[in-house]
Amino acid sequence: MTQGALAMPQTLAIETRDLSKALGGRPVVHNVGLAVPRGSVFGFLGPNGAGKTTVMRLLVGLLKADSGSVRLLGIDLAENRKALMGRIGAFIETPGLYENLSGRENLKLACRLRRIDTADISRVLDIVAMEGAADRRVRSYSLGMKQRMALARALLGKPALLLLDEPT
Repeated sequence: MTQGALAMPQTLAIETRDLSKALGGRPVVHNVGLAVPRGSVFGFLGPNGAGKTTVMRLLVGLLKADSGSVRLLGIDLAENRKALMGRIGAFIETPGLYENLSGRENLKLACRLRRIDTADISRVLDIVAMEGAADRRVRSYSLGMKQRMALARALLGKPALLLLDEPT
């Protein structure tokens, strides 16, 4: 075998080591270790209260781990959260949209905050099949439509990593 034929190790999309978190004095996540390769689809399965959403919140820095580490796209989250968030799309738990704005206005605001060209809005609306409802106020949407709009927001800017908590 030639040297060129040797495979270089692939950077993982998600890597956690000994990730732990207690909430209200109760351990919720204990020593979680993940190694999710780039380009893969990975899902957590488990009963309510098993800690799935807590792990997701830890992965995006919404919660700080009591111990352990998180690396996303080969980058340490604790040291580079701000830089990483520009490369990650996330939808954690609830859609979290501004009800008094239209879907399109919500996406424009997200673009402005994340410094993404608003031209990307048409692409993501097409992906989630929401172009026809994009100019209606979010308060008029069904829960499923709100989830699709939140998914559109997560897809803005073509993120290198997409984290979805209960996307269905």
